[in-house]
Amino acid sequence: MKKRLWILPLALIAAAGLFMTGCEDMWADQDALVRTSGIGPQEFDIIAGQNDTVGELLVWENGDDLVVDVLIYDPWEMTESALAWADDCANLPRNKKGHLVPGNFPLQTDHDPAVTEFTYRIPLDSIVWGYDEDKGEYYVALAFHAVVRNTETNQEETGWGGEWKGCFKYWRREGKDVKLPTYWVEMLLHWPWEAEECYFRVELKGIGTGFNVWDSAYWRGWCAEWGVSIDTGIWYDVKLHSSQGSTLPDRAKNGLYGPRRWDRVNWLLNNMSKYTDATWVEFQRAIWYLLGDYASKPAGLAGQIADDAITYGTGFWAEEGELLAVIMEPKESEGKLQFAFIEVDP
Repeated sequence: MKKRLWILPLALIAAAGLFMTGCEDMWADQDALVRTSGIGPQEFDIIAGQNDTVGELLVWENGDDLVVDVLIYDPWEMTESALAWADDCANLPRNKKGHLVPGNFPLQTDHDPAVTEFTYRIPLDSIVWGYDEDKGEYYVALAFHAVVRNTETNQEETGWGGEWKGCFKYWRREGKDVKLPTYWVEMLLHWPWEAEECYFRVELKGIGTGFNVWDSAYWRGWCAEWGVSIDTGIWYDVKLHSSQGSTLPDRAKNGLYGPRRWDRVNWLLNNMSKYTDATWVEFQRAIWYLLGDYASKPAGLAGQIADDAITYGTGFWAEEGELLAVIMEPKESEGKLQFAFIEVDP
């Protein structure tokens, strides 16, 4: 007999457990986490006077924006800066002779007083990505210009990011660390799972060889959507997608009330053990909120978990040995069915 699985408000489900005190002290601030964890950013020198390294650029994605952190080394400080981006170096603002023209860069700032740190944010949905066929990777071409001043000698110089009077490329991280079949495979959901360590157990078949997933009935699974049903005990055709990929289906990118923040969900998958009093109920409620399917933050422990994921998971990038959400997209011909996902260790 088939059981109909409805994704119901968890206010109807009894949940127990209190957030353990002191969790807010477990992790460093967000930028420090991103810079020291090996998951980002990409670093580029700032060159002044053709040969002097006067600072660095740290470039990374936080899920909403391409973040460009500008750091200027002592004894230098920055009085002006400008940033441009395009799908190719040739398409950056240039004059008829082909030289970059900072006065035409879309982002420009006069720093008064002078600064040693500054951050630019480029919305990811405004970027047209270039593609390198040889590498099989996406990139955005960047140009950064600055005016810097030596606080000891009052010497003023022009600075450029990456190389002198040139452009540099930020290579987009594509989730290529997980190998998935590109064809339809089959999925079956088991719920409830007596272990109660996730929302349901997922069975896959038809995977083939050479991938980071395989035919198995023991994948830990979670719901990506709230209020959307799917049957247990039925095999469905699904496409598998890395949550770190750039070509996700629209429903995997946007929730009912906001964008689906897979960076934060992936951080949570790798940090669930920190919440010793939490059950699958709190985790699932936090996941729905992080994926934009709750209008407001859940109360209690689920809300605290969501807050931590926002604070520490923004910009998270799962690397080898870390868990990654792999999304299972059902065929449209089978009706509107729940988008679920499994935990995969690439």
